[in-house]
Amino acid sequence: MLDISGLTFFYPGQARPVIKGLSLRLPPGSITLVTGRSGSGKSTLAGLIMGTLPREGHEDTSSTCKVEGSIKVKGQEMRGRNPYSRAGLVGLVSQDPDSQLCTMSVKDEIAFGPENLCLPRKKIAQRSKWALGTVKASNLMERSTFSLSGGEKQKVTIASIMAMKPDLLVLDEPTASMDPSSTMQLMDVVERLRDNIGTSMLIFEHRTHVFRSQVDHFLELKDGRLVRSDQLIQDVMVQRKGPTITTTTKQKPLLSIKDLWVNREERNVLKGVNLDIYPGQITALMGDNGSGKTTLALSCLNMIPVQKGRVLVKEKDAIKMSTSKLALDIGFVFQNPNSQIFGSTVEEEVLIGPRSLGMDMEASMVKANELLKDLDLHRYRNHSPQVLSHGEKRRLNLASALVHDPGILILDEVFVGQDLGFMESISKLLQKQAECGKGILLILHDPVLARIICHRVAFLGKGKLLLHEPVGQGLEKLSKMCIPGYSKEVWGE
Repeated sequence: MLDISGLTFFYPGQARPVIKGLSLRLPPGSITLVTGRSGSGKSTLAGLIMGTLPREGHEDTSSTCKVEGSIKVKGQEMRGRNPYSRAGLVGLVSQDPDSQLCTMSVKDEIAFGPENLCLPRKKIAQRSKWALGTVKASNLMERSTFSLSGGEKQKVTIASIMAMKPDLLVLDEPTASMDPSSTMQLMDVVERLRDNIGTSMLIFEHRTHVFRSQVDHFLELKDGRLVRSDQLIQDVMVQRKGPTITTTTKQKPLLSIKDLWVNREERNVLKGVNLDIYPGQITALMGDNGSGKTTLALSCLNMIPVQKGRVLVKEKDAIKMSTSKLALDIGFVFQNPNSQIFGSTVEEEVLIGPRSLGMDMEASMVKANELLKDLDLHRYRNHSPQVLSHGEKRRLNLASALVHDPGILILDEVFVGQDLGFMESISKLLQKQAECGKGILLILHDPVLARIICHRVAFLGKGKLLLHEPVGQGLEKLSKMCIPGYSKEVWGE
Protein backbone atom coordinates (compact mmCIF):
# COMPACT_ATOMS: atom_id res chain seq x y z
CA MET A 1 0.00 0.00 0.00
CA LEU A 2 2.64 2.53 1.11
CA ASP A 3 6.25 2.12 0.03
CA ILE A 4 8.82 4.75 1.05
CA SER A 5 12.40 4.29 -0.05
CA GLY A 6 15.49 6.37 0.78
CA LEU A 7 13.48 9.44 1.78
CA THR A 8 15.64 12.42 2.80
CA PHE A 9 14.30 15.90 3.48
CA PHE A 10 15.97 19.27 4.18
CA TYR A 11 14.13 22.42 5.26
CA PRO A 12 15.33 25.61 3.49
CA GLY A 13 18.65 26.90 4.79
CA GLN A 14 19.31 23.91 7.04
CA ALA A 15 22.44 21.83 6.59
CA ARG A 16 21.13 18.77 8.45
CA PRO A 17 18.19 16.78 7.11
CA VAL A 18 15.05 16.30 9.19
CA ILE A 19 14.42 12.93 7.51
CA LYS A 20 17.50 10.80 6.71
CA GLY A 21 17.27 7.98 4.17
CA LEU A 22 14.00 6.73 5.65
CA SER A 23 12.32 3.60 4.31
CA LEU A 24 8.90 2.20 5.25
CA ARG A 25 6.56 -0.40 3.79
CA LEU A 26 2.90 -0.72 4.85
CA PRO A 27 0.90 -3.76 3.68
CA PRO A 28 -2.72 -3.23 2.53
CA GLY A 29 -5.21 -3.10 5.39
CA SER A 30 -2.55 -2.62 8.05
CA ILE A 31 -2.30 -0.09 10.88
CA THR A 32 1.13 1.27 11.79
CA LEU A 33 1.77 3.71 14.62
CA VAL A 34 4.79 6.02 14.64
CA THR A 35 5.83 7.76 17.83
CA GLY A 36 8.80 10.01 18.59
CA ARG A 37 9.81 13.04 20.60
CA SER A 38 8.14 16.39 20.02
CA GLY A 39 9.92 17.99 17.05
CA SER A 40 11.36 14.69 15.78
CA GLY A 41 9.77 15.14 12.34
CA LYS A 42 6.52 13.18 12.57
CA SER A 43 4.37 15.93 11.06
CA THR A 44 7.07 16.56 8.45
CA LEU A 45 6.90 12.92 7.38
CA ALA A 46 3.09 13.09 7.25
CA GLY A 47 3.28 16.20 5.08
CA LEU A 48 5.78 14.58 2.72
CA ILE A 49 3.53 11.57 2.21
CA MET A 50 0.57 13.82 1.48
CA GLY A 51 2.54 16.35 -0.57
CA THR A 52 1.56 19.37 1.53
CA LEU A 53 5.16 20.50 2.01
CA PRO A 54 6.85 22.74 -0.64
CA ARG A 55 8.08 20.80 -3.65
CA GLU A 56 11.35 20.88 -5.51
CA GLY A 57 11.58 23.25 -8.42
CA HIS A 58 9.81 26.17 -6.76
CA GLU A 59 10.73 29.41 -8.51
CA ASP A 60 11.95 31.01 -5.27
CA THR A 61 15.02 28.84 -4.59
CA SER A 62 15.56 30.43 -1.17
CA SER A 63 12.38 28.74 0.06
CA THR A 64 12.86 25.42 -1.72
CA CYS A 65 12.90 22.25 0.35
CA LYS A 66 15.28 19.53 -0.83
CA VAL A 67 13.68 16.12 -1.17
CA GLU A 68 15.30 12.83 -2.18
CA GLY A 69 13.90 9.32 -2.41
CA SER A 70 10.60 7.76 -3.40
CA ILE A 71 7.07 7.73 -1.92
CA LYS A 72 4.62 5.31 -3.55
CA VAL A 73 0.98 4.53 -2.73
CA LYS A 74 -0.49 1.48 -4.51
CA GLY A 75 2.59 1.50 -6.72
CA GLN A 76 2.06 5.10 -7.85
CA GLU A 77 4.78 7.67 -7.18
CA MET A 78 3.40 10.52 -5.06
CA ARG A 79 6.19 13.03 -5.55
CA GLY A 80 5.38 15.52 -8.27
CA ARG A 81 1.69 14.59 -8.47
CA ASN A 82 -0.91 17.32 -8.23
CA PRO A 83 -3.25 17.38 -5.18
CA TYR A 84 -6.27 16.22 -7.20
CA SER A 85 -4.58 13.02 -8.34
CA ARG A 86 -3.53 12.23 -4.76
CA ALA A 87 -6.97 12.76 -3.21
CA GLY A 88 -8.43 9.34 -3.94
CA LEU A 89 -5.27 7.56 -2.84
CA VAL A 90 -4.18 9.20 0.42
CA GLY A 91 -5.89 11.42 2.98
CA LEU A 92 -4.26 13.38 5.80
CA VAL A 93 -5.83 14.46 9.09
CA SER A 94 -3.43 17.04 10.51
CA GLN A 95 -2.82 17.65 14.23
CA ASP A 96 -4.15 21.21 13.86
CA PRO A 97 -7.78 20.97 12.67
CA ASP A 98 -8.03 24.75 12.16
CA SER A 99 -5.42 24.55 9.42
CA GLN A 100 -7.50 21.99 7.55
CA LEU A 101 -10.99 23.49 7.67
CA CYS A 102 -11.77 25.42 4.49
CA THR A 103 -15.52 26.12 4.53
CA MET A 104 -17.94 27.88 6.88
CA SER A 105 -20.35 25.02 7.56
CA VAL A 106 -19.93 21.38 8.57
CA LYS A 107 -22.20 20.22 5.76
CA ASP A 108 -20.05 21.98 3.15
CA GLU A 109 -16.82 20.80 4.81
CA ILE A 110 -17.76 17.12 4.60
CA ALA A 111 -18.98 17.47 1.02
CA PHE A 112 -15.95 19.45 -0.16
CA GLY A 113 -13.73 16.45 -0.92
CA PRO A 114 -16.31 14.27 -2.69
CA GLU A 115 -17.44 17.31 -4.71
CA ASN A 116 -13.89 17.82 -5.96
CA LEU A 117 -13.77 14.14 -6.90
CA CYS A 118 -16.81 14.91 -9.09
CA LEU A 119 -19.05 12.34 -7.41
CA PRO A 120 -22.80 12.48 -8.11
CA ARG A 121 -24.85 14.63 -5.72
CA LYS A 122 -26.69 11.63 -4.26
CA LYS A 123 -23.40 9.84 -3.59
CA ILE A 124 -21.97 12.96 -1.93
CA ALA A 125 -24.96 13.14 0.44
CA GLN A 126 -24.61 9.45 1.27
CA ARG A 127 -20.88 9.77 1.91
CA SER A 128 -21.36 12.85 4.08
CA LYS A 129 -24.01 11.19 6.24
CA TRP A 130 -21.93 8.02 6.56
CA ALA A 131 -18.69 9.82 7.44
CA LEU A 132 -20.19 12.03 10.17
CA GLY A 133 -22.14 9.09 11.56
CA THR A 134 -19.01 6.97 11.70
CA VAL A 135 -17.25 9.48 13.98
CA LYS A 136 -20.45 9.88 16.07
CA ALA A 137 -20.91 13.51 15.02
CA SER A 138 -24.18 13.50 13.06
CA ASN A 139 -25.47 16.21 15.40
CA LEU A 140 -22.89 18.63 13.97
CA MET A 141 -24.18 18.51 10.37
CA GLU A 142 -25.99 21.88 10.49
CA ARG A 143 -23.38 23.69 12.60
CA SER A 144 -20.98 26.44 11.55
CA THR A 145 -17.35 25.33 11.57
CA PHE A 146 -16.48 28.50 13.50
CA SER A 147 -18.72 27.46 16.40
CA LEU A 148 -17.07 24.05 16.93
CA SER A 149 -14.82 23.16 19.83
CA GLY A 150 -11.32 21.85 19.13
CA GLY A 151 -12.42 18.23 19.55
CA GLU A 152 -15.49 18.76 17.38
CA LYS A 153 -13.31 20.27 14.66
CA GLN A 154 -11.07 17.20 14.81
CA LYS A 155 -14.08 14.93 14.33
CA VAL A 156 -15.20 16.98 11.33
CA THR A 157 -11.76 16.95 9.68
CA ILE A 158 -11.55 13.17 10.12
CA ALA A 159 -15.03 12.77 8.61
CA SER A 160 -14.17 15.11 5.71
CA ILE A 161 -11.23 12.91 4.75
CA MET A 162 -13.13 9.65 5.31
CA ALA A 163 -15.84 10.89 2.94
CA MET A 164 -13.34 10.53 0.08
CA LYS A 165 -12.57 6.93 1.13
CA PRO A 166 -8.81 7.09 0.46
CA ASP A 167 -6.80 3.87 0.28
CA LEU A 168 -4.29 5.24 2.81
CA LEU A 169 -5.33 7.37 5.79
CA VAL A 170 -2.60 9.34 7.60
CA LEU A 171 -3.60 10.54 11.10
CA ASP A 172 -1.32 13.08 12.78
CA GLU A 173 -2.09 12.98 16.53
CA PRO A 174 -5.80 12.40 15.92
CA THR A 175 -6.74 12.17 19.63
CA ALA A 176 -4.86 15.30 20.77
CA SER A 177 -7.98 17.48 21.12
CA MET A 178 -10.49 14.73 21.83
CA ASP A 179 -12.18 13.92 25.11
CA PRO A 180 -11.84 10.32 26.42
CA SER A 181 -15.25 9.31 25.08
CA SER A 182 -14.45 10.58 21.55
CA THR A 183 -11.05 8.91 21.72
CA MET A 184 -12.71 5.56 22.42
CA GLN A 185 -15.07 6.18 19.50
CA LEU A 186 -12.12 6.94 17.21
CA MET A 187 -10.44 3.68 18.22
CA ASP A 188 -13.60 1.87 17.11
CA VAL A 189 -13.66 3.87 13.85
CA VAL A 190 -10.05 2.92 13.11
CA GLU A 191 -10.83 -0.76 13.58
CA ARG A 192 -13.97 -0.64 11.45
CA LEU A 193 -12.25 1.21 8.59
CA ARG A 194 -9.60 -1.47 8.44
CA ASP A 195 -11.92 -4.48 8.81
CA ASN A 196 -14.87 -3.29 6.68
CA ILE A 197 -13.25 -1.11 4.02
CA GLY A 198 -9.64 -2.33 4.01
CA THR A 199 -8.18 1.16 4.62
CA SER A 200 -4.48 1.20 5.50
CA MET A 201 -3.57 3.65 8.26
CA LEU A 202 -0.43 5.41 9.42
CA ILE A 203 -0.95 7.01 12.82
CA PHE A 204 1.45 9.53 14.36
CA GLU A 205 0.79 9.63 18.10
CA HIS A 206 2.52 10.24 21.44
CA ARG A 207 -0.05 8.29 23.45
CA THR A 208 0.78 4.89 21.99
CA HIS A 209 -1.28 3.00 24.59
CA VAL A 210 -4.50 4.45 23.16
CA PHE A 211 -4.31 2.27 20.02
CA ARG A 212 -2.56 -0.74 21.51
CA SER A 213 -5.32 -3.19 20.51
CA GLN A 214 -5.67 -1.93 16.92
CA VAL A 215 -2.08 -1.41 15.77
CA ASP A 216 -0.12 -4.05 13.85
CA HIS A 217 3.30 -2.36 14.02
CA PHE A 218 4.87 0.19 16.37
CA LEU A 219 7.75 2.36 15.14
CA GLU A 220 9.72 5.29 16.56
CA LEU A 221 11.04 8.23 14.54
CA LYS A 222 14.47 8.92 15.97
CA ASP A 223 17.28 11.03 14.47
CA GLY A 224 15.41 11.19 11.17
CA ARG A 225 15.02 7.42 10.83
CA LEU A 226 12.37 4.88 11.73
CA VAL A 227 13.32 2.17 14.22
CA ARG A 228 11.10 -0.69 15.29
CA SER A 229 9.68 -0.48 18.79
CA ASP A 230 9.12 -3.96 20.19
CA GLN A 231 7.91 -2.62 23.53
CA LEU A 232 4.74 -0.59 23.69
CA ILE A 233 5.41 2.81 25.25
CA GLN A 234 3.04 2.94 28.20
CA ASP A 235 2.07 6.03 30.12
CA VAL A 236 4.50 5.46 33.01
CA MET A 237 3.21 8.58 34.70
CA VAL A 238 0.09 6.64 35.71
CA GLN A 239 1.95 5.18 38.69
CA ARG A 240 2.70 8.55 40.28
CA LYS A 241 0.85 10.34 43.02
CA GLY A 242 -0.92 13.66 42.66
CA PRO A 243 0.12 16.87 44.47
CA THR A 244 -0.91 17.66 48.02
CA ILE A 245 -3.16 20.68 48.55
CA THR A 246 -1.30 23.15 50.72
CA THR A 247 -3.81 25.99 50.50
CA THR A 248 -7.34 26.28 51.83
CA THR A 249 -10.48 27.95 50.55
CA LYS A 250 -10.27 30.38 53.47
CA GLN A 251 -8.10 32.46 51.18
CA LYS A 252 -9.80 34.79 48.72
CA PRO A 253 -10.07 33.34 45.21
CA LEU A 254 -7.90 34.89 42.51
CA LEU A 255 -10.56 34.11 39.91
CA SER A 256 -14.25 33.82 40.74
CA ILE A 257 -16.93 32.88 38.21
CA LYS A 258 -20.48 33.48 39.42
CA ASP A 259 -23.68 32.25 37.74
CA LEU A 260 -22.16 32.62 34.26
CA TRP A 261 -24.41 32.28 31.21
CA VAL A 262 -23.02 32.52 27.67
CA ASN A 263 -24.86 32.05 24.36
CA ARG A 264 -23.15 31.31 21.06
CA GLU A 265 -25.05 30.87 17.78
CA GLU A 266 -28.32 30.97 19.72
CA ARG A 267 -27.23 28.08 21.94
CA ASN A 268 -26.77 28.16 25.71
CA VAL A 269 -23.10 27.12 25.87
CA LEU A 270 -22.71 27.94 29.58
CA LYS A 271 -25.65 27.66 31.96
CA GLY A 272 -25.14 29.24 35.37
CA VAL A 273 -21.55 28.13 36.01
CA ASN A 274 -19.95 28.88 39.40
CA LEU A 275 -16.23 28.24 39.88
CA ASP A 276 -13.48 29.64 42.14
CA ILE A 277 -9.73 29.37 41.52
CA TYR A 278 -7.54 29.82 44.61
CA PRO A 279 -3.85 30.73 45.09
CA GLY A 280 -1.50 27.77 45.00
CA GLN A 281 -3.96 25.40 43.32
CA ILE A 282 -4.12 23.82 39.88
CA THR A 283 -7.69 23.08 38.80
CA ALA A 284 -8.33 20.71 35.89
CA LEU A 285 -11.27 21.88 33.76
CA MET A 286 -12.57 18.78 32.01
CA GLY A 287 -15.61 17.75 30.00
CA ASP A 288 -16.65 16.33 26.65
CA ASN A 289 -15.88 18.16 23.41
CA GLY A 290 -18.29 21.07 23.06
CA SER A 291 -19.17 21.19 26.76
CA GLY A 292 -18.07 24.83 27.07
CA LYS A 293 -14.51 24.66 28.44
CA THR A 294 -12.91 27.05 25.95
CA THR A 295 -15.93 29.36 26.10
CA LEU A 296 -15.49 29.57 29.88
CA ALA A 297 -11.80 30.38 29.47
CA LEU A 298 -12.44 33.11 26.89
CA SER A 299 -15.12 34.63 29.13
CA CYS A 300 -12.53 35.16 31.86
CA LEU A 301 -10.59 37.47 29.53
CA ASN A 302 -13.76 39.21 28.33
CA MET A 303 -13.16 37.95 24.79
CA ILE A 304 -16.76 36.88 24.21
CA PRO A 305 -19.99 38.52 25.40
CA VAL A 306 -21.62 37.28 28.60
CA GLN A 307 -25.41 37.17 28.86
CA LYS A 308 -25.59 36.89 32.62
CA GLY A 309 -23.32 36.52 35.65
CA ARG A 310 -19.98 37.89 36.81
CA VAL A 311 -16.29 37.12 36.44
CA LEU A 312 -14.07 38.55 39.17
CA VAL A 313 -10.30 38.73 38.68
CA LYS A 314 -8.63 39.53 41.98
CA GLU A 315 -12.04 40.88 43.09
CA LYS A 316 -12.26 43.22 40.07
CA ASP A 317 -15.17 42.93 37.61
CA ALA A 318 -13.59 41.44 34.48
CA ILE A 319 -16.65 42.12 32.34
CA LYS A 320 -16.06 45.85 32.76
CA MET A 321 -12.34 45.60 31.90
CA SER A 322 -10.53 45.42 28.57
CA THR A 323 -8.82 42.20 27.53
CA SER A 324 -5.47 44.00 27.40
CA LYS A 325 -5.85 45.15 31.02
CA LEU A 326 -6.92 41.70 32.15
CA ALA A 327 -3.76 40.31 30.54
CA LEU A 328 -1.75 41.97 33.31
CA ASP A 329 -3.20 39.46 35.76
CA ILE A 330 -3.97 36.50 33.49
CA GLY A 331 -1.48 34.49 31.46
CA PHE A 332 -3.47 32.78 28.70
CA VAL A 333 -2.62 29.96 26.27
CA PHE A 334 -5.12 29.53 23.44
CA GLN A 335 -6.24 26.16 22.12
CA ASN A 336 -4.69 26.92 18.72
CA PRO A 337 -0.98 27.85 19.13
CA ASN A 338 -0.97 29.91 15.93
CA SER A 339 -3.62 32.24 17.39
CA GLN A 340 -1.04 33.97 19.59
CA ILE A 341 2.23 33.92 17.66
CA PHE A 342 3.27 37.31 16.26
CA GLY A 343 7.06 37.66 16.64
CA SER A 344 9.62 37.20 13.88
CA THR A 345 11.88 35.16 16.18
CA VAL A 346 11.22 32.86 19.15
CA GLU A 347 13.00 35.25 21.52
CA GLU A 348 11.07 38.25 20.20
CA GLU A 349 7.81 36.32 20.62
CA VAL A 350 8.41 35.71 24.32
CA LEU A 351 9.28 39.37 24.88
CA ILE A 352 6.21 40.84 23.15
CA GLY A 353 4.21 40.83 26.39
CA PRO A 354 6.81 42.51 28.64
CA ARG A 355 7.55 45.11 25.95
CA SER A 356 3.87 46.01 25.48
CA LEU A 357 3.41 46.20 29.26
CA GLY A 358 6.36 48.56 29.68
CA MET A 359 8.33 46.15 31.86
CA ASP A 360 12.08 46.22 32.50
CA MET A 361 13.44 44.58 29.33
CA GLU A 362 16.77 43.51 30.80
CA ALA A 363 15.07 41.57 33.59
CA SER A 364 12.48 40.24 31.12
CA MET A 365 15.26 38.99 28.83
CA VAL A 366 16.75 36.98 31.71
CA LYS A 367 13.33 35.52 32.56
CA ALA A 368 12.61 34.75 28.89
CA ASN A 369 15.87 32.86 28.45
CA GLU A 370 15.23 30.85 31.63
CA LEU A 371 11.82 29.80 30.33
CA LEU A 372 13.16 28.94 26.88
CA LYS A 373 15.79 26.71 28.50
CA ASP A 374 13.22 25.05 30.78
CA LEU A 375 11.04 24.29 27.76
CA ASP A 376 13.91 23.21 25.46
CA LEU A 377 13.40 26.11 23.05
CA HIS A 378 16.57 28.12 23.73
CA ARG A 379 18.36 26.69 20.67
CA TYR A 380 15.57 28.19 18.51
CA ARG A 381 15.66 31.67 20.04
CA ASN A 382 16.85 33.30 16.78
CA HIS A 383 14.59 31.17 14.54
CA SER A 384 11.15 32.05 13.23
CA PRO A 385 8.38 30.53 15.37
CA GLN A 386 6.84 29.20 12.17
CA VAL A 387 9.57 26.56 11.80
CA LEU A 388 8.60 25.01 15.13
CA SER A 389 6.50 21.88 15.42
CA HIS A 390 2.97 22.06 16.81
CA GLY A 391 4.17 20.89 20.22
CA GLU A 392 7.07 23.34 20.25
CA LYS A 393 4.70 26.20 19.41
CA ARG A 394 2.57 25.26 22.41
CA ARG A 395 5.62 25.40 24.68
CA LEU A 396 6.46 28.80 23.17
CA ASN A 397 2.91 29.96 23.97
CA LEU A 398 3.43 28.82 27.56
CA ALA A 399 6.72 30.72 27.87
CA SER A 400 5.01 33.86 26.52
CA ALA A 401 2.20 33.49 29.07
CA LEU A 402 4.60 33.06 32.00
CA VAL A 403 7.26 35.64 31.26
CA HIS A 404 5.45 38.65 32.79
CA ASP A 405 4.68 36.67 35.97
CA PRO A 406 0.85 36.90 36.05
CA GLY A 407 -1.00 35.76 39.16
CA ILE A 408 -3.51 33.63 37.21
CA LEU A 409 -2.85 31.13 34.42
CA ILE A 410 -5.55 29.83 32.07
CA LEU A 411 -4.09 27.16 29.82
CA ASP A 412 -6.18 25.53 27.09
CA GLU A 413 -4.81 22.08 26.16
CA VAL A 414 -1.16 23.01 26.76
CA PHE A 415 -0.09 19.33 26.77
CA VAL A 416 -1.19 18.71 23.18
CA GLY A 417 1.73 17.64 20.97
CA GLN A 418 4.05 16.85 23.89
CA ASP A 419 5.92 13.59 24.40
CA LEU A 420 6.26 12.06 27.87
CA GLY A 421 9.46 13.97 28.63
CA PHE A 422 7.91 17.35 27.86
CA MET A 423 4.74 16.43 29.72
CA GLU A 424 6.92 15.98 32.78
CA SER A 425 8.80 19.24 32.15
CA ILE A 426 5.58 21.22 31.79
CA SER A 427 4.05 19.50 34.83
CA LYS A 428 7.00 20.45 37.03
CA LEU A 429 6.95 24.01 35.73
CA LEU A 430 3.24 24.38 36.50
CA GLN A 431 3.62 22.87 39.96
CA LYS A 432 6.40 25.35 40.64
CA GLN A 433 4.10 28.19 39.55
CA ALA A 434 1.40 26.94 41.94
CA GLU A 435 3.91 26.74 44.79
CA CYS A 436 4.64 30.43 44.18
CA GLY A 437 0.97 31.22 44.85
CA LYS A 438 -0.47 31.35 41.36
CA GLY A 439 -3.97 30.10 40.58
CA ILE A 440 -4.07 27.84 37.53
CA LEU A 441 -7.05 26.74 35.43
CA LEU A 442 -5.86 23.91 33.19
CA ILE A 443 -8.13 22.66 30.41
CA LEU A 444 -7.29 19.06 29.57
CA HIS A 445 -8.87 15.71 28.70
CA ASP A 446 -6.47 13.21 30.24
CA PRO A 447 -7.61 12.01 33.70
CA VAL A 448 -4.16 10.51 34.31
CA LEU A 449 -2.53 13.94 33.93
CA ALA A 450 -5.26 15.50 36.05
CA ARG A 451 -4.55 13.13 38.90
CA ILE A 452 -0.80 13.66 38.69
CA ILE A 453 -0.53 17.45 38.62
CA CYS A 454 -3.87 18.95 39.68
CA HIS A 455 -5.31 19.70 43.11
CA ARG A 456 -8.93 19.91 42.03
CA VAL A 457 -11.08 18.87 39.09
CA ALA A 458 -14.07 20.75 37.65
CA PHE A 459 -16.21 18.90 35.10
CA LEU A 460 -18.53 20.55 32.58
CA GLY A 461 -21.41 18.69 30.99
CA LYS A 462 -23.64 20.38 28.40
CA GLY A 463 -22.76 23.80 29.75
CA LYS A 464 -23.32 23.00 33.43
CA LEU A 465 -20.72 22.41 36.12
CA LEU A 466 -21.42 18.83 37.20
CA LEU A 467 -18.78 18.73 39.93
CA HIS A 468 -15.89 20.66 41.47
CA GLU A 469 -13.96 18.51 43.92
CA PRO A 470 -10.47 17.63 45.14
CA VAL A 471 -8.97 15.65 42.28
CA GLY A 472 -9.17 12.21 43.91
CA GLN A 473 -12.79 12.59 44.99
CA GLY A 474 -13.74 14.16 41.67
CA LEU A 475 -12.28 11.36 39.56
CA GLU A 476 -13.96 8.79 41.83
CA LYS A 477 -17.31 10.47 41.19
CA LEU A 478 -16.72 10.58 37.43
CA SER A 479 -15.91 6.88 37.50
CA LYS A 480 -19.14 6.12 39.41
CA MET A 481 -21.08 8.27 36.93
CA CYS A 482 -19.90 5.84 34.22
CA ILE A 483 -18.68 8.61 31.91
CA PRO A 484 -16.72 6.87 29.10
CA GLY A 485 -12.95 7.23 29.48
CA TYR A 486 -13.02 8.20 33.17
CA SER A 487 -13.15 4.76 34.78
CA LYS A 488 -10.80 4.05 37.66
CA GLU A 489 -9.06 1.46 35.50
CA VAL A 490 -7.84 4.35 33.32
CA TRP A 491 -6.50 6.75 35.96
CA GLY A 492 -6.20 4.61 39.12
CA GLU A 493 -3.24 2.84 40.69
